[in-house]
Amino acid sequence: MYTNLAFFYEDDDDKEKCLSCLEKAVQLNPDVPNAYNALGRLYMKNGDTHEALELFEKACTLSTEPKYQYNLAVAFYQRGDISAAKAAFEKLLPQHQDERRIVYGYAACCFYSGEKIEAVKIADELAGEENEEAWEYIAESEIAGIYFLCGEYEKHNEMYDRAEYYTDASWLAPYFYGLKARQKMDTMKQKLAAVMEEKDKAIAEIHAEELDTDFTEADKREYAQNFQKEKDDILQAYCKILHEEYKPEVTMRLWFMYGCYLIDCPRHQRIP
Repeated sequence: MYTNLAFFYEDDDDKEKCLSCLEKAVQLNPDVPNAYNALGRLYMKNGDTHEALELFEKACTLSTEPKYQYNLAVAFYQRGDISAAKAAFEKLLPQHQDERRIVYGYAACCFYSGEKIEAVKIADELAGEENEEAWEYIAESEIAGIYFLCGEYEKHNEMYDRAEYYTDASWLAPYFYGLKARQKMDTMKQKLAAVMEEKDKAIAEIHAEELDTDFTEADKREYAQNFQKEKDDILQAYCKILHEEYKPEVTMRLWFMYGCYLIDCPRHQRIP
């Protein structure tokens, strides 16, 4: 009952009640891996990594479901224990080569262990996946991050072009840096001009939009100001990369697996 209540409280973003229910759940029934796993994630959010790791490890002793092993690996990674995280991912890999989050997590550990060649090899494999559904969790942005960190700037920029993501400074700064590192100065200028033209067009379209009850003058000003700020941020990043010894910071972040942990769930059948 308490595990089920915690699921609903977490879905409602009531962290305090969710935590209370999960602590009660493991107190009353020490054999429910879902409860330990969910409780471990909450402790990680609160910065209590030592207690969280113990909870993830407990979940792993109660179930062989790969989600628990994966979350334990991510907990090690987030704590900065790369060697332990890498070992946990290596344990998962033989039977879960098709799970992109596991493969990507291993690539991240390889990079931070100094194994850049292996990290790039894994990035190439991830980039070559043709099943579009497989890209749901590890997409172009994550793969591009591996390439950028490993100095594969051409491949990084190819992933950006392939993604066709929204143009903002956080994405474009590494892209500009990749062009400068390859001495593609003309291409760099052309890219900036194209992006600025795109933003100007968006601002013009906003100003031309007719007002109604759902789109007021205040809304129009806000949208136009947001696009202008994006232009300013992109131009600032461009100038820093062009004229200064500035390299954008890129990090490889790993995320916990969530999903339903409702006991006896009629849809997911998560029966411990």
